[in-house]
Amino acid sequence: MIRHRTKLLERPSSGERVGSLLLRKETRRLLGKYSRKAWECICDCGKSVVVIETFLMNGSNKSCGCARIARAATMHRTHGLGGRDSHPLYVTWQNMVHRCHNPSNKRFARYGGRGISVCDRWRFGADGLTGTECFIQDMGDRPKGMSIDRIDNDGNYEPGNCRWATQVQQMRNRAIAINTDEVARLMASGLSGAQIAKAMSRHRNSIYSVMKRISSATQPGATP
Repeated sequence: MIRHRTKLLERPSSGERVGSLLLRKETRRLLGKYSRKAWECICDCGKSVVVIETFLMNGSNKSCGCARIARAATMHRTHGLGGRDSHPLYVTWQNMVHRCHNPSNKRFARYGGRGISVCDRWRFGADGLTGTECFIQDMGDRPKGMSIDRIDNDGNYEPGNCRWATQVQQMRNRAIAINTDEVARLMASGLSGAQIAKAMSRHRNSIYSVMKRISSATQPGATP
């Protein structure tokens, strides 16, 4: 019997349906620089498509893109997307991209300068949608009194690491610090940044930033 769901709470399996997609075979797909678990799927419209597993599990991808293109046409008509700033989330998207990828932005040092970036899906678009439309599709409407927040404060802007949060939630999130002494100990043992990140269950950008500070502090002539 074929299971038919719009969002998954566990890893999918062959023969399962998510929205309009029938999952056929597990595979891999590049997302930015990294290879991710993915599925070869058949859409109800007849098109074959390879979808990142995470996007299936969180409900971001429910078709080959045909449904999104239809919704995008409606969004263009009702919200004026496609480069204009009339949609309430366009400015949020624009500011997010600029502080990560525009060195002239006054907040670049705190974001792009630390290695934080916007994923290709949100920056450049996918499945016939622009980056703005993918961002809106994945994040949904912004609740009143909330703004975008990265769950891992040193991680990238991407599905799975972003949420709408209150100012209090964001302040608490930033207060979760990495144990510098533990990073230094693992560095001394010869582990790489990626290995330390895995061992401490933290984002690699967070660990690389701490490692850089530790290395700078231990260089000859560094101020104690």
